[in-house]
Amino acid sequence: MRGCALGKGRAMKAKVIGVMVAVLLVGGAVPALAQAPTPWDPVSQVSQSQYQAYQLAVQDMGLGLYGGPAYNQGYRNRYNSGGPAAESLGFKEATLYLSDQFAAMGLSVTVQ
Repeated sequence: MRGCALGKGRAMKAKVIGVMVAVLLVGGAVPALAQAPTPWDPVSQVSQSQYQAYQLAVQDMGLGLYGGPAYNQGYRNRYNSGGPAAESLGFKEATLYLSDQFAAMGLSVTVQ
């Protein structure tokens, strides 16, 4: 009895593998459908070196290196203790930088 059940299990496994191979073969013959954009699309556009450049740029926010003298508070800082009145110049400069970088990637940007 046990040998019969084992034989049925192998037969089922062979059928499943056969169906998977058929799906893969047919899938390769059918032209790819247009894929909808995903949140990971912009991520895949950024290389490791670009990511590191963004990170270093954001670390220097508050010195006015990106936004100009209007954002220079004399030290690096991106602190926001809550609300627009409490935003540091570094926080505002970082917001400007990130908004510009995301827009350059083709993303719609709104600041809330």
